[in-house]
Amino acid sequence: MPRARRSPTWANNEADDDAAALFEDVADEEADHYETVAAELDEPPRADDGDLPAIQSVLRGLDDTVERVGGLIGRCLVAKKSKKQYTGYFTGEADPQTASLFRGLGNDVEEQINAAADLVEGVCESDDDRKRAQAAASEAIQAAYDEYTESLESMGVNPKPVC
Repeated sequence: MPRARRSPTWANNEADDDAAALFEDVADEEADHYETVAAELDEPPRADDGDLPAIQSVLRGLDDTVERVGGLIGRCLVAKKSKKQYTGYFTGEADPQTASLFRGLGNDVEEQINAAADLVEGVCESDDDRKRAQAAASEAIQAAYDEYTESLESMGVNPKPVC
């Protein structure tokens, strides 16, 4: 099975060693998550290069350490929520094995959130830095939410009761 596509990562051009290490660890773990889920599918996922999720577009536009760490937290919070939704779905479908798979992935994401939160303390030297990190997290979350609600609406589902 092909490995998850990886574009140049923040770790490749990050001056802060702790941030670079965390960015690389998260990228590696997420590639493993992709492979784990793809192995469970009857057909491997096929995405065109133009199918970049909105949250990834936001994250790729972040240029400095403070914003990237904030964006990472936002991405992790979105990932945690999606894993929780998948777990609930497969529990409701009486598929405990798949529910357990997503529960385990969610536990990994929880560890990523904790590591990123610790890193915020290390890279944010002022209230302004913390506000920039929070703004980057919020922007990432909003991009994912907007894309999710648009997807639901395109299927004829009213997103308000779902979200």
